[in-house]
Amino acid sequence: MMKTFEAMLAAAVIISTLALLASPMFMAGTRYSELRKAIERMLLSLSDKDEFRTLVLGVKDESSLNALKEYMDPYIDYPFELEVCDENNNCWGSKPAVKNYVTVTYLLDGNLTDYNIMKIKVYSWIFRSE
Repeated sequence: MMKTFEAMLAAAVIISTLALLASPMFMAGTRYSELRKAIERMLLSLSDKDEFRTLVLGVKDESSLNALKEYMDPYIDYPFELEVCDENNNCWGSKPAVKNYVTVTYLLDGNLTDYNIMKIKVYSWIFRSE
């Protein structure tokens, strides 16, 4: 009787250990996965628009960066900051002053007359900072 109980207990411990090891781990990154997907979809849909491409290629100072940010604002439901860098790592914009944010980086090439590769970093967070 005792050996049967010990065997059942050992089997239960082994099965629960295997189930714990096989279960998916919940990481902090999954908390922002919906936000990341929304921003990726937004950037993908905007990349086909000529006005968006022109604004991105025209980022050469803070005022042109603000024009791009105003253009993107209706498409993002969350607070965000932008950083745009050219091929020579000249960057405009900065990271936000909040603790937890998600970064989505998108490479956008120019057109036939102005072929530049611009790197757009969208920093976004779920809650507004106090």
